[in-house]
Amino acid sequence: MRSGPASRSAALDGTDAVPHDFSAQRRAISSATNAAPIAPLPDQSLTPSRPSIVCTLWRVARYLCGAAALVWLTETVQAQGGNRPQFFLPIACELGKDCFVQNYFDTDPGPGAQDFSCGGATYDGHKGIDIRLISNRETEKSYPVLAAASGKVRGVRDGMPDLLLRRQHASALANRECGNGVVIEHDEGWETQYCHLRQGSVAVKQGMRVTAGQMLGSVGFSGMADFAHVHFEVRHQGKPIDPFTGQPANATCMVDPATPASLWAGDVNALGAALQGAIIEAVFSASPPDLARAEDGLIVSPVTTESTQIFQAARLINLRRGDRVQISLTGPANFKTVSQAPPLDRNKAIVVVVSSAKRGPPSWPEGAYTGGVQILRNGAVIQTTTTSLMLQRNNQGR
Repeated sequence: MRSGPASRSAALDGTDAVPHDFSAQRRAISSATNAAPIAPLPDQSLTPSRPSIVCTLWRVARYLCGAAALVWLTETVQAQGGNRPQFFLPIACELGKDCFVQNYFDTDPGPGAQDFSCGGATYDGHKGIDIRLISNRETEKSYPVLAAASGKVRGVRDGMPDLLLRRQHASALANRECGNGVVIEHDEGWETQYCHLRQGSVAVKQGMRVTAGQMLGSVGFSGMADFAHVHFEVRHQGKPIDPFTGQPANATCMVDPATPASLWAGDVNALGAALQGAIIEAVFSASPPDLARAEDGLIVSPVTTESTQIFQAARLINLRRGDRVQISLTGPANFKTVSQAPPLDRNKAIVVVVSSAKRGPPSWPEGAYTGGVQILRNGAVIQTTTTSLMLQRNNQGR
């Protein structure tokens, strides 16, 4: 990660930029394997990005995408002795299926890092929340980024390419770490910012009024981003605020995300679910997936009855020290394999695990195969997912 002092940068049309401080801590990405060793992924920097921008606007009807998307209605409400805005989900997706919270607000004001639940699903200096897609390929579906509350567009930027940080030099992004994005002013000194939008998708312009749920653009990975996501940030009188606690960074912890202090409208449990870790992708392949390009989505080769091995690969986020990942495969004729990765030696932002099973002579039996991926914590299964594979002779697996 890179860090830098507070600064002001020139906006695209000459409008004053939003002041920002910019710091972050490297978080490791690991790969654990069993029978078929695969080199671990390189460490990646997960980026806070909040520089300023100047804006454009396109009015659309509320975008329905998944059951959880628009139950987050937003109005200003009386809370804790004053008018405080409430925000709905700033992306049209189904949490836990299409999108996941990768990083939460860092509530530790010092050199450490701590999310609002006293966990480690954040990094030092992160002043917002990162809601990610499964992979960069998913940006082609144009998941809408939505105004979290009504207000006036203060600034916008568009035109920056969607390139992962590791594929460009960080110095080229100086004062443009946010990438393509939007800043919205709300009442009484509140402000929200939306970063890393897809190139060419920004649908609003400076000075326009927007309503809660209005489309601002679509999710991308422009600017200083290591994965496709929207970085959503709340500020009050210029100070970053954790939308889960309604407070600036002050090392305060809470276990229940539904506390009355929360600035989220509606049921926030889905937003807090990724604190426990999440399995975001699980696939079958006839050859080892290219882990170096995992953020582009795990590229697989079709499995057939003649494949020498069946590989299973899974990508997981926000795992904790001591967690284990277990992969299983069951199939016809009582076929079954189970493998476990070693316990994690520290909290991990992103983990890729690969397992493989070898074919016995003469070929894989025809029929249905089921793959399982589980997260084990303190000996208990806390999350599981299954994938299916149907093998038929002389045909690719389905």
